[in-house]
Amino acid sequence: MRYWITAWVLVLIHFIAQLASGNLAGIARKFVVSVSTSALELAGVVLLLSLSITFEDRKINRCLGAIIAVPLLIYVNCLVWEVSAHWIYLLCVVATTAGSLLLYILFLRRLSVFLLLITGWCVFTAVWLIRDVQTGGAVLILHYSLTGLYGISGLLFWRIYRRFSAGVIVSSFGLLAWAAVFPTATFLATHYPAIVIHRELWNIPKFFVAIGMLLTLMEDQSIGARALAFNYKSLFELNLAAVYRITLDGRLLDCNPAFLRMFGFASRSEALATNAQDLYVLPERRQQYVRDLCERGCVNNYEIEQRKRDGTPFWISESAALIDTAESPVILGTAVDITPKKEAESAFRRSEERFSTVFRRSPIVCAILRLEDGVFLDVNDTFLKIMHKSKDEVLGKTGLDLGFWKDREQRNDFVRRLRLHGSIQNLPVTFRDGKGKQREGLYSADCADVGGVECVIGMMTDVTDYKALEEHLRRTQKLEAIGGLAAGIAHDFNNILGIIQGFGELVALKVRDLPKTAKHTQNILETVSRGSELTRRLLTFSSNQPLQKTRFNADEAVLKTAGLLVPLLGEDVILSIVTESRQMVEMDPGQFEQLIVNLAVNARDAMPRGGQLHIRTSFESNGPSQAVVRLAVSDTGCGMDEVTKRRLFEPFFTTKGVGKGTGLGLATVYGIVRQIGGNITVESQEGAGSTFTLHIPSVGGGNEKPVPEQASATEAGAGLIGPGGILLVEDEVALRNAVYEFLVECGYNVRVAGNGKEALAIARTFTDEIKLVITDVVMPEMSGFDLVQELKREARPFEYLFVSGYADDTILQYGVKTSGVPFLQKPYSFAKLVAMIRELMNSEKPETPAAKVGN
Repeated sequence: MRYWITAWVLVLIHFIAQLASGNLAGIARKFVVSVSTSALELAGVVLLLSLSITFEDRKINRCLGAIIAVPLLIYVNCLVWEVSAHWIYLLCVVATTAGSLLLYILFLRRLSVFLLLITGWCVFTAVWLIRDVQTGGAVLILHYSLTGLYGISGLLFWRIYRRFSAGVIVSSFGLLAWAAVFPTATFLATHYPAIVIHRELWNIPKFFVAIGMLLTLMEDQSIGARALAFNYKSLFELNLAAVYRITLDGRLLDCNPAFLRMFGFASRSEALATNAQDLYVLPERRQQYVRDLCERGCVNNYEIEQRKRDGTPFWISESAALIDTAESPVILGTAVDITPKKEAESAFRRSEERFSTVFRRSPIVCAILRLEDGVFLDVNDTFLKIMHKSKDEVLGKTGLDLGFWKDREQRNDFVRRLRLHGSIQNLPVTFRDGKGKQREGLYSADCADVGGVECVIGMMTDVTDYKALEEHLRRTQKLEAIGGLAAGIAHDFNNILGIIQGFGELVALKVRDLPKTAKHTQNILETVSRGSELTRRLLTFSSNQPLQKTRFNADEAVLKTAGLLVPLLGEDVILSIVTESRQMVEMDPGQFEQLIVNLAVNARDAMPRGGQLHIRTSFESNGPSQAVVRLAVSDTGCGMDEVTKRRLFEPFFTTKGVGKGTGLGLATVYGIVRQIGGNITVESQEGAGSTFTLHIPSVGGGNEKPVPEQASATEAGAGLIGPGGILLVEDEVALRNAVYEFLVECGYNVRVAGNGKEALAIARTFTDEIKLVITDVVMPEMSGFDLVQELKREARPFEYLFVSGYADDTILQYGVKTSGVPFLQKPYSFAKLVAMIRELMNSEKPETPAAKVGN
C-alpha cells in the first residue's frame, strides 16, 4: 500500500510538471521536463518494487530498486540536459543490467521460468541498447525503460493476484497499455509525424490503472472480510470447543453449537433462556469463578464442575476474559469437556493409592532403588520392620551400606545379570538385620523407569523362619522315622517276648511242684515283664503309644524314671531324688515320664560343664479339691534372663545355637501340664540356676499295692471239651505253638492257622465246632481285621479276640478299636489270655489247684 501511494504521488508530480512545462522555456522548461520524466521513471520503479516477489527481504528489494532507479535517473537527466558523453549512457545501461544480475546471483536461492525469461530479455535488450547508444540513439533507452518498467509491472500484477476480477484485469491491462504508450508514440513520431494525438489521450491508461488498483483494493477488502467471516465461523460456529458470551449476572448472550452439545440443549433459544447459575453443581462455585475473573481480568484452564440440562454432572476447563462493552462487562470464554481426563486422573489416583497401600502394607519386603548406584528411594513398612530401622536411616543409603551385599563386586555382578535378563527371580541372599541377626531371603527384581530415572523394583521374601521350620520338619520327620522303626522293632520284640513268656508259663505249669525250678521260671517271667515295660516306654517316646490315663503312684514313677535319666545326663551331672508326696496321680504314665525327661534334658543343657540336678516330690493341699503333687526340678546351670523367661514356653523358641535345639521340649512340658489341669512356674536368675515347679492334681493317697495276676492251666481248662473250640490265628510259628500247647494243656479244643486265608477255610469247615477266634491283627496276605469282617459278613456264630504287638496307631489303621472286638496287647500273660477266653466263652470257673504264673 505504501509503495502504491508513493507511486501515484510520483505520477501526480509527473502530471503537474508536465502541465507546467508548456508555459516555460529555456532552463526552467528543461528542469520541469527533468522532474516530470524522473518522476515517471521513479513511479515505474516503485510500482515494480510493490509487485516484486523476487526477494522476501525488504532491504534487498530496496537495493534492487536503487540499482535500477539511480542509473535511470542519471541517464534521464543527462539526456534532458543534453550531455554528449556517450560513455555515461553506456555506464548507466551496464550498471543497471549488471547490478540486477549480480543481485540475483548473490541473493536469489531459487529461479523460476518467469524470472529466467525476464532476465534473458533484459540481457538481450541491454546489448541492443548499448549498440543503439553507440550509433547515437540514446533517446530510445528512455522510452524502452518506461516500457519495461510498466510492462513488467503489468505482468507481475497478474501473476500475483491471478484472479479474473475487474480490479485485477483492469489494472493488469492498464499497466500493459501504459507500457505500450511509449513505443507507440515513438513509432508514430518517427514514421507518421503527421498524426498528432492529444497528450490527455496518452494518459488514459494511467486512469485505468488507478481505477483498477482501487477496485483491487476493494476486492482485497472484500476477500479479507469473507476470510474474517469464515475465521469467525470457524472459531465460533465450527469450533469443537464450547464458545460463549455471558454477562456477569449469568445471562447467556450467545453460544456456539458445541456449547449446545456440551450442555445438552436442543436449540440456541433454549440455552439463551437458561440462567448460568443453573448449570453449576454448586452455585457458590459460579460466584467464586466470577470473583476470580473480576480480580484477574482473565482465567486460563479454570477447572470447575457443572451439570448438563438433564442434571448429569461433568467437568469443564474454561478460559475466559472480561470484555468491557458500552452497556456492561461481558465474559467471553471457551470451555472443553474434561470429564474423561478427570475420570482418568481419579482412576490414576486410585491406582496410585492402591499401589501405595499394597506397597506399604505388603508382607513382602519391597524397595525402589536407583540402578546406577543402588541408592534406596523408597521402602515399605515390612522392610523397616525386618531391618529394625526408620525410613530416614534407610533412604539415601545403598545396599552396601545396609549389608545386603558382601562387596561392590557382588552388587556389580547383580546389576550385570539384571541388565542382561531384564529381571531376576528368587535370588537367594543372606544379610544381617539392624540387630546383627543373620537372615535369609529370596530376592526378585525388575528394571523400571521411575520419573525418568532407571530404577530397580525389588521384592524379597524373608525365608528365615521358613528355613527354621524346614529344619524342624526334617527333625520331626527323623523322629517319625525313628518312631516307625521303634514300632516295627516293638512288634517283633513283643512276639519274641510273647514266645518266651508262653514257654516260660508252660515250664512254670510243669514245675509247679519243684520250688527251686519254679523260682527260676518266675524270674524269667518277671524279666519278660520288664522287657515289655521297656518296649512300652520306647513306644511312648516315639509317640506311637496311645495316651492311657491310669492311676499310679507319683513317687514310684519318679524313681522308675530315674533309670532313664542316668545315661541321659552323663557322668558330670550329679542326680539326687527326694520323693515325699505319697500321692496318686491320674494321667498317662508315658507323659509323666516325658515331663521328667524333658526337664532333665533342659537342665543338662544349662550345665555344659556339669553340675547338680535335684528332683523332689511333695504334697500340697488347700482343701480336698485342691490337693496337688508338687514336682520340682532344680539345676545349678547358667540360669535365664527375664526376656528368655517370658518366651520360655513358646514353640520353637530356643537359646541354643543353630542345629542344636528344636524349641519343643519345654513347650511339650507346658502343654502336658495344662492338659491335665495343672500349672508350671519357673524361678531363675542368670548364673544361679533354674527351678521348674509342676503342680499336678492328686487323686488320693499312694498306699495301694498292685495285685499280681494268677492263673493255672487246670483253672483255665476245667472241662476238656467245654462248650466250644478255639481257632488260633498267628503268623509267628513259635508263639503260635506256645499258645496252642498251653491252651491244649488247659483242656481247650484248639485249631490253628498261620494266616487269614487259611483261618477262613478252617472256620468255614468247622463252623459248628468253633466258638472263639483269636487272631493277630497284622499278618501277610490277609489281616486279622479283614478275617473278622469276612466271618461277620458270613454270619458265623463266633466270638472274636484281637491280639497284636504293633503300636496302637497301627492297630487303629485296621479299625480294631472301632470294631467293638476285645483286644489284648502283646506280650500278654497266659493268665490274661485265659481270663479273656473264659469271659468270652462264658465258661464256669473249674476247681483246680492254683499255679502261680508270672505277668
